[in-house]
Amino acid sequence: MKKSVIISVFLLILLAGCKEKEAQAVTTEAPEKKEVLNVQEEPAWKKDIQLNNGQQWQANVETTEGILKMTELIEKSNPSTPEDYQNLGKQLSDENNLVIKRCTMKGPSHDNLHIYLQPLIGKIGELQAVESSEKGEQLLAEIKDHLEAYHSYFI
Repeated sequence: MKKSVIISVFLLILLAGCKEKEAQAVTTEAPEKKEVLNVQEEPAWKKDIQLNNGQQWQANVETTEGILKMTELIEKSNPSTPEDYQNLGKQLSDENNLVIKRCTMKGPSHDNLHIYLQPLIGKIGELQAVESSEKGEQLLAEIKDHLEAYHSYFI
């Protein structure tokens, strides 16, 4: 338990610098009014990850099963309090740790899996420490989107 919390905190520190670049407000001005558009930049990991010559990477079965298990945990959950979100974060962390432990991938596919997993680990760590339901809901939506992106890069 302590080891996963320490790893999560370490990764959060590493990822903190990247979070500042995730969203920016863009202002457009017309002669009579000023409008603010909310523009979301692609997460940094999506700029770093690569496909295998335009194709998805072959992942080991245990990794794909772990991603599906995390998705299932989210779909079956109905968190409403910060404690609910923290407990779900703990379950997601346990499953993610199994993915890492069972990974047998090597080479470029493994390198790209690492690029994919790093921000997921950070978001799960944040969820485990969430202090409001609103923040928990936001993080959970981000984690769900991240998990759904797995199939764009891995089979």
